Amino acid sequence: MIGLGSSRPGRPSESFYFVFAFLLFTVILFALERARRFNNQFLQTPKAERPASFFHRIKPPGVTIHYHSHQPKLAKALDPQTLLDRNLTTDQTTVPKLFHQSWADTDLPQKFQEWSRSCREVHPDWEWVLWTDKDNHDLVERFAPWFLESYDSLASEIFRADAVRNIYMHVFGGVYADLDVECLRPTEQLLAEYNVTGRKAYLGRMGTDTDSEHSIPNAWMTSTPAHPFWLLPLETIQRNIDSDMDVERVTGPVALREVVHEYEHEYQGVDTYSLDRHYRRSGWRGLFTPARGTPQSLHILPFWEIYPYSWDRDGQAFRDYCSPFEATIFNATKCKELVGAQHWGRNGSYTITYWSHSWDYGPGAQHDWEHLEKLMGGNGDMSGSEGAETAGSGDGEEG
Repeated sequence: MIGLGSSRPGRPSESFYFVFAFLLFTVILFALERARRFNNQFLQTPKAERPASFFHRIKPPGVTIHYHSHQPKLAKALDPQTLLDRNLTTDQTTVPKLFHQSWADTDLPQKFQEWSRSCREVHPDWEWVLWTDKDNHDLVERFAPWFLESYDSLASEIFRADAVRNIYMHVFGGVYADLDVECLRPTEQLLAEYNVTGRKAYLGRMGTDTDSEHSIPNAWMTSTPAHPFWLLPLETIQRNIDSDMDVERVTGPVALREVVHEYEHEYQGVDTYSLDRHYRRSGWRGLFTPARGTPQSLHILPFWEIYPYSWDRDGQAFRDYCSPFEATIFNATKCKELVGAQHWGRNGSYTITYWSHSWDYGPGAQHDWEHLEKLMGGNGDMSGSEGAETAGSGDGEEG
């Protein structure tokens, strides 16, 4: 006879089913609570830091998962004062991994942040320097005191921003680029493609008309340190400083083209060491000792390498997309497609400049605030480029 509350042999009791159901219900509640917490945490995590899938989030108890941003590595921001305090290099034949840009301060317009960031992304193992007006003055005072009076006498900061980039190149070397320059390929590839020994400097040609006075812009420069060519633009500025000429003819691209012609006719291919002798008699004598027996050269790169978009007449057909202040809808991606930036040369252009013209013309050129206002907006469809940091990641005063 089976007593009350007893169970049949071989079958679980009613209390077992009750305990099992309670445990199962508890496990389900626990799993739902974990899922709710994960969902809340997932939604609160910035999109760029979220794992690619739910399964990447699963981890054993006690194990900490570190979220990593998928942002590309950037060139390291270097404080200008730190660079000023460094010992000058003795290597006069290697272009250092140093990228220079400048602006009045560290508060850059949005588009300038984006284009500057592109150069830092393309040069992730370089150092990047944002020079402000104050930093520039400190640089001239320390490394070109013979030019300081002329520098202070220039009509406005735009003249000074043009002048000082020559000093970046001579004292430190590396690359200088205006703020409206987007970098497309690493400079190392350019230096490998144009494999030149000795002391070398590079500029780019703009447009197909070599007789145009604007055909050699000063928006991009590359050089080894101590190259004597960079003395010549400063001496030209000193000769023209009291004239009523506009910024382009005193410190800008028109003046630079004239200096290039002077160099080609008087120094390059005639007596490559005569410029070294001139340098030893200049205000920079003693800063560097010209490398004895080491040739120096200047190279003007074809237009497609550095300036595939020309703001002169031969680029007029592209302005609807390429000009930040003239275009109905500025679109950097479309601009690069139209000018063939990805197809020129061996693997495409190294840079493209959008010629934002953030200054006006005239002897006392100042910032063009109407143009600057148009640079305050978004990225103009720059294929996923994101805003750069401002302090410590902006770039140079565009000319």
